[in-house]
Amino acid sequence: MNINKLIDKENPFRGLASFKTKDAELYQGNENIKLTLLRQLAETNFVALLGDPGSGKTSFLNAKIVPILQEGFIIKGIKNWKIAQLYLGTNPVRSLARALAEVDFVRRTPDEKIDPGLIEKFEKILTNSKYGIIEVLEEHKLISDCNVLLIIDRLDDLFHLKRDVTNSLEIDIFLERIEEIINQTAYPISIIMSMRSRRSFDLVSYFPDRPMLIETINKNQINLPLFSLVDLMGTLDFFESKGYLTFDKQIKDHIISYYRANPISLGEFQHAMKLAVAHGFETGRSTISLEDLESVSGFQGSINNQLEEIYLNFLEEDKNNCRLIFQLLTSDSDLGFELSIPILKIAEFTNIAEDVIINIVKQFIDEKCGALKVDLITDANQRLDHLNHLLDNSESIITTYSRIALDEEILINKWLRLQRWVKDEKENSDIYHNIFIDVSKGEALYEGEKLRSVLQWYKDVNPKKGWAQRYGINYNLVKEFVDKSRDQFETSQRILEGEERSRRRKAKRNSLIGVIFFLITIGLIFVSIYFTGIAVNQKIIADNSKREANREKVAAQRAMNIAKEQTEKAEIASYAAKRDSILSVEKNQEANDAKSQAVNALNQAEKARGEAQVLFKRQTDLKIKLKESENDIAHKKVEFRYYAILGRINKICSQILELAATPVGDNLKIAANLSALGYKLLNSLDNSKYNDLIQNFPKSSLKMKSELSESRKNLIEAMGNVFEKLDSKLNKELSKIQFGTVLDLNDSKSKLAIGTDQSEIFEMNLPSENKFYEADFQIFIRYTNLREITSGIRSMKYISKGDDLFYGTVDGQLFHNTNRKYASDNNSKGSIIGMFNLIDGDILFSNSIGQLIYSQKNPSSGDYTQLSSVDTKHDINVIDYSSKSNLIAINGRLSELELWSCTIDGDVNFKEKIRIEGLNSKITSLKFIDAKNQILIGTQQGTFLIYSFNEDKVIFRNKSAHLSAITVLSLDPLSRFVVSGGRDNKIIVWDMDILMDIYVPVVHQMNQAIQDIEFIGNDWFISLSRGQNKVGTDRYSAGRMSLWSVNLDLFAKRLANSEEIWLIEDFEDNDEYHKYIPN
Repeated sequence: MNINKLIDKENPFRGLASFKTKDAELYQGNENIKLTLLRQLAETNFVALLGDPGSGKTSFLNAKIVPILQEGFIIKGIKNWKIAQLYLGTNPVRSLARALAEVDFVRRTPDEKIDPGLIEKFEKILTNSKYGIIEVLEEHKLISDCNVLLIIDRLDDLFHLKRDVTNSLEIDIFLERIEEIINQTAYPISIIMSMRSRRSFDLVSYFPDRPMLIETINKNQINLPLFSLVDLMGTLDFFESKGYLTFDKQIKDHIISYYRANPISLGEFQHAMKLAVAHGFETGRSTISLEDLESVSGFQGSINNQLEEIYLNFLEEDKNNCRLIFQLLTSDSDLGFELSIPILKIAEFTNIAEDVIINIVKQFIDEKCGALKVDLITDANQRLDHLNHLLDNSESIITTYSRIALDEEILINKWLRLQRWVKDEKENSDIYHNIFIDVSKGEALYEGEKLRSVLQWYKDVNPKKGWAQRYGINYNLVKEFVDKSRDQFETSQRILEGEERSRRRKAKRNSLIGVIFFLITIGLIFVSIYFTGIAVNQKIIADNSKREANREKVAAQRAMNIAKEQTEKAEIASYAAKRDSILSVEKNQEANDAKSQAVNALNQAEKARGEAQVLFKRQTDLKIKLKESENDIAHKKVEFRYYAILGRINKICSQILELAATPVGDNLKIAANLSALGYKLLNSLDNSKYNDLIQNFPKSSLKMKSELSESRKNLIEAMGNVFEKLDSKLNKELSKIQFGTVLDLNDSKSKLAIGTDQSEIFEMNLPSENKFYEADFQIFIRYTNLREITSGIRSMKYISKGDDLFYGTVDGQLFHNTNRKYASDNNSKGSIIGMFNLIDGDILFSNSIGQLIYSQKNPSSGDYTQLSSVDTKHDINVIDYSSKSNLIAINGRLSELELWSCTIDGDVNFKEKIRIEGLNSKITSLKFIDAKNQILIGTQQGTFLIYSFNEDKVIFRNKSAHLSAITVLSLDPLSRFVVSGGRDNKIIVWDMDILMDIYVPVVHQMNQAIQDIEFIGNDWFISLSRGQNKVGTDRYSAGRMSLWSVNLDLFAKRLANSEEIWLIEDFEDNDEYHKYIPN
């Protein structure tokens, strides 16, 4: 069966191709990731989308994010959007210029004429201007009434460019432009970038000089998981509901069972289903069955079968050419790169004709396959070359300048033949690289088995010059080395053969000589017999001669006696000569002794000089130590002054708290001036003298930083105490709130709702951009004297993306704005203790008697319908909901934490029960930290804990955080600070970055128990407090509403804005107040 014919225009599956914006309706799933990304985009101007190959990062952005932005998603009060999408290619700056010069992006009105040279103009601005992107946008007035979004697809393509040092300047300029956008907040410009998850760990090694960018990516990353089974099945259900297709039960059951054993990526799913649907169309069936899926080899083999079919249809020569092309495109795949290479370069590297390459590549670029892709035009040669194809209506025009790349990394894992090619290419490149290393090191020519294996590899692979160039290796140098090794081997072989021939000739000659010697020996025997007779005659003659010799012997004896006498005389002369020799030796010994004494004197002189050098070095070392001691004394003096100032600040803080505790007379004014003085002293420590000491002396810096942190904590406690009582203008407005019980902030962070025990709900308008230090707050009544409310308001929640309010009462009533909901439900009698926004405007309620109620919003009418009500079988003390993981955490028993899941269909199901070790009192407050997969826990005894789901244990515990029950836990939007409030009248600020066993938090003391706390910005929060006891004067305490900051500098700015009511002129020099100012 020809798989590549099974394609139909009515097929809703996209195959390997990425979803486009026009395909948004066909992309179903990942709703939670979409909401998380949009929420993060609203809070910051940078989002990093990470995901594994095949997870569909590009499709997700095109089909889920871009359409909702184009529909008018409001950020910073602006609903219009200009969106530029770019692929980095080999020229990131030019790609950025091209994206900004797109007609749909740069055109403001339909009839506006566009300069055709904008790409070159924008590239010049981006290269030479420090704020190039902003300059381009301002020049064309693109940011006056709209948000601007830059989508950077596959940022990790920079890793491959980074390997070539000639690209360093281009990459630096591009990253500088991106960092400039991240660091600015004045313009509504945002960036979404995507990259593969495993490549994020390489950022530090490739870009060590970009710590800010790396920190921003790590801090603002969102992981796109593989498609869930729910999303896969939801896609099939959606197509059936729209009438596109129908699927029989057998194929659905197969998908469910297959997914549980082998999670499927978006690319695998789309490809296999596209071919299966095409097969169903071809056979004329209206319902897609398991037979259709199996006919294309299922999810596991559909990609392999399609690519294998294309390959097998090539002629033998083109099969080899196809292998060379794919090996080139994947030659860096083991490093995580898939190369993007022009046709011209492919031809140069592989020695294949350009028209042959184009014909082969077209088979894999065709929309029926989509395994390869043609990169967008950025190079000038590409653009000029495309002028020859203006009348070509095909979607993908391929010329010799076109850049070709693998569309998806999963192809390497799914096409088995390509896996073998990649492995073979890796082995060949390693062998060739090892030869080159040996040549570079000047190693000896190859011999023996190593030479034979290299020569065999050379014969099998036959590496060409172009193939070697892709690895940056000198082809001629390696070839010359191998040829010389071969020549040396052949020469040595010839020598050995010559020696063997010579040895054989010598052996033959030696055999002949042996025969000759044998014959000569026989002859000599006969000769010796002849001469024996002659020898007998000679013996007779010898005997006669012997007798004659004896006579001569007697004469010789006489001569010997005479010689003996002469010898004795010679010995006497020899003795005299020896005596003279001994005297000569003694004289020589005396000379040697004198010489030895001279050498010893010379050694002593050398030793004295060495000792003098040691003394000089010791003197130098003492001078250095003296200088170091002097410097150390000077540093100690600076350090002492530093601690003296901190000590004075701490004394000032104690004086402030003492004055604020008795706010009579001018005590508060004096405390405010002392706060300003303490802040002034704290800022005086920020100078080069102290900073150099902290930077250059690590032993001192740890203590100095610790003491500085402690003084800042003391000052913010003191300043908060003063501000809370002194700001009469703010206090007058906040005093409108009587008997406050609960707070809630709307999604746009522009309004704060306050519920009370008096059947009233108030609203407070909030300033933008965290500027609460200079804003005047105004509180308005939203609802008053609600007749149906017979008890206080216990919980409240703004509905997502709007200002509608849901609120619940102590006696279990639910209201939507002023309308009571579910009045006929007699089971809901417990106090409404929790409300949480779900996706698409749905909402979850809980009450104290253990019910979890899912209410769904009708998009057309805006009304709510109860989908389900789940009984947990026990009372609920406290509850919280995680929008990231769709989990509900509740506590109804002493030390148990129950987790319940919540689906978009309204199903609420028990998931698991967690027993917190060492917890022996009731949990009174809970708060998820989605960014860290943790949950905050407060107990009735005042213990504060942090439980990590990743580590499955408590990672922080403070048993004495509060003296009694912790009533509320609030987390700032950046997950830096946790604020806890309790019935002990305390508000405690915990810094999440420095939590440890000895950590001492910031404590603000109130006069009544804390009811609720809500962050209204990154650094500001509102608290509600009121009386708790049912007896005495406390029961009539109306409580109060207060503004706080976790940032000392912002607190100081707020205090400074009310100088007219507390400033005392010349406070430090006025003798009247000297007694309040510590020395």
